[in-house]
Amino acid sequence: MRCKTTFIAGLAVWLLGQSLNAASLPELFEERSRTLVFVEYYTQREIDRQTGQGIGLVITDEGLVVCLSNVFGEWVEPDKFKDIKIFPSSNPTGEGLPAEYLGQDWVNGWHYLKIKDMEQAREYLSPITEFETGRPVIGDVVWGVCMTPGDLDYVAYYRDGKLSTIQPLPLDTGFATSEVAVPGGPVFLEDGRFAGWAGRSLPMERDLWVGQDYFRANIRNPDESLMFVLAEPFYEEVFKRIPTGPLEHARPWIGIAGTQPLDKETASFMGLTDQGVIIVSEVLEDTPADRAGLEDRDLVVKINGKPLPRLKPDSVVQVYFEREILVSEIGEPLKLGILRDTEELEVEVIPQESPTLMKEAKRKYFDEIGLTLREYILGDALQRREDHRELKGVVVNFIRPNSPAAAGNVQPSDWVQEIGGESVGEFEEAIQRFEELANDDSVEEIVLLVQRGTETAVLRIRKSTN
Repeated sequence: MRCKTTFIAGLAVWLLGQSLNAASLPELFEERSRTLVFVEYYTQREIDRQTGQGIGLVITDEGLVVCLSNVFGEWVEPDKFKDIKIFPSSNPTGEGLPAEYLGQDWVNGWHYLKIKDMEQAREYLSPITEFETGRPVIGDVVWGVCMTPGDLDYVAYYRDGKLSTIQPLPLDTGFATSEVAVPGGPVFLEDGRFAGWAGRSLPMERDLWVGQDYFRANIRNPDESLMFVLAEPFYEEVFKRIPTGPLEHARPWIGIAGTQPLDKETASFMGLTDQGVIIVSEVLEDTPADRAGLEDRDLVVKINGKPLPRLKPDSVVQVYFEREILVSEIGEPLKLGILRDTEELEVEVIPQESPTLMKEAKRKYFDEIGLTLREYILGDALQRREDHRELKGVVVNFIRPNSPAAAGNVQPSDWVQEIGGESVGEFEEAIQRFEELANDDSVEEIVLLVQRGTETAVLRIRKSTN
């Protein structure tokens, strides 16, 4: 009976292989290149538009598209992304397919788009989920789809290599012997099964000679990549946190400012060579970590009773730890096993919703003055080594060239403490005060007290008389 079962299972695998191999490589390539799209958009700034572009992978028949974290600026307000277009291979649609920006997965950093007219798009595109998946092993041939940008007509082209190794980073990631796909593009096994999703290319160390001078340089290929997240962990992640809105704000946060992996020598001295260890750089006051009793320089060795894994390079342990916090639940206990001096302790941290991020910060542009004021957020306080519990004032976000603000020597990143001789508190208060002075015809100049680096300056903006 066992032999019969084994025979049937083997026959099924053989039949699947025969079915996949029945198609020639050009046919496999043509079918699978339909999963890849080129994304173009522009970012609407105060006085101009900045173009952006990247690669997307179609993941559902309803038109859901996923892009790598670098395709859209993570610090830009999502409503500034305008005129998003999706271009299939060879651009058969002419003007592209309109799409909307759904938001970003706060764990992996991936961005999600939705094609608006899938009735039209289905003629040219297919979701990656249409194809069987497979896990490559060392030495397997893997190949992928690349795509040229608009000035080269969005041509899809083929690359291949052999699997060199698989590493947990912390998602299982394959590395090929050469570039096999465009970053953000699909990778397949030789028989056409989906093997993974290509990430950004790694910097390669190269020796450069300029005349008689020698340089060691890191060079990154922006158009092709040899690394890819394997299909199984990709599918486990890509459907977990599809955004419900561009500014979805539900990221867990515990109040740690900076972490780093424990160096090999110290870990060996402490007998911690079989697991990962994270050093807590700073615990912010009056945060979940502080209330739980976590301290600066504590060594985190466990999360919820499970030792941190030993991952290479050491920086991957740091990614793993930060990821574990991001996938925790707001309001649910998170148990951290720590070493403090020679004592092993367990602290229970209750994650809370994270503070405002840069892309969520409020902004207001004053056209006649030529500057944008932005809400002062936690990141600003940490950068300036100020008390993060007292977020007051506003930050200059943009200065228009040749404007009254530029003539008054106002600079981006100036932290405005006073407006017109009055201290400013929250964003709304500062904006109201600035608007009053800007609209008051009896006021010839707006006086700002700003902090710039370690210095404080009084700046005078003479209002335009035009």
